[in-house]
Amino acid sequence: RISQETIDKVQALAKKWNYKPNVAAKKLQGGRSNTIGVVVPIIGRNFFSSAIEGIEETAHDAGYDVLICQTHESYDLEKKVLSSFERGKVDGVIVSVASETTDYSHFKLLKNDGLPLVMFDRIVENVGDGMVSVDDFRGAYELTNHLISQGYKKIYHYTSNPNVSVWRNRCEGYQTAMKEAGLVVGKEWIYEGGIRKEDGEKYARILIEKGDIPEAIFCTSDYVALGVMLEFKEFGLRIPENIAVAGFANEAFGSLITPSLTSVDQSSKKMGKTAAQTLIKILQGEKVENVVLNPKLIIRESTIKKSK
Repeated sequence: RISQETIDKVQALAKKWNYKPNVAAKKLQGGRSNTIGVVVPIIGRNFFSSAIEGIEETAHDAGYDVLICQTHESYDLEKKVLSSFERGKVDGVIVSVASETTDYSHFKLLKNDGLPLVMFDRIVENVGDGMVSVDDFRGAYELTNHLISQGYKKIYHYTSNPNVSVWRNRCEGYQTAMKEAGLVVGKEWIYEGGIRKEDGEKYARILIEKGDIPEAIFCTSDYVALGVMLEFKEFGLRIPENIAVAGFANEAFGSLITPSLTSVDQSSKKMGKTAAQTLIKILQGEKVENVVLNPKLIIRESTIKKSK
């Protein structure tokens, strides 16, 4: 009953003003999708795959399906995925923020459309409806103190983008422990880079070429720590006899390599379960509180100073 001319005019205006159907109104009309959207930076990491396992178990028990997307650390892809979620695909979203993301307006749009948002691990304050994280500051603080207790003083820290909460908090934990121990952190003791194994290899080569080998390195990622260890061993350095190396996240390979890797466990599956429980409570109209889990220091061979 509507002319093509009118249809064209309406569609042109909708495109001009970036119109999107109201998600809340659509759900009132057609009911819920009974689906939860999950957005993570990298599915291939043990931490995120384990967290997703926790999310899926909890969601399925509550009668929800799970739609999983990864951003590959891309802000543009993260924005695109969330935009697709806005169009009624899911009832709520669980997100761990991409490292490229510094503009959080796309998260706020979810709230404007009545779509609940829970952030986990990599969080942004005052953006979501709930947050679940581990105490990264405490984990890094305890790990650095462990290195200090072993007698290491020249302890370097490999960090990553300070815009991301986890790496910022871990760096602060390291610096606080060093300061309390009376150890002055040198200008070049903190290095910022990517979080892949290749990035760790690159960093180790930089130190080798400069002839600047510290007593210990605390890496903000187990994958970086693995790269550092492999490159140092290739150069002929022994771990921990010549240099101690520690990571963060307690990836599965850490207990399998030689020497085994000291790290910090983040209770990833529990974090995923808690994030899903938080979102489901919100969907049921319940009030929620932010949750901070305690980390667990896992001491292995890579940092234990051997007696002469």
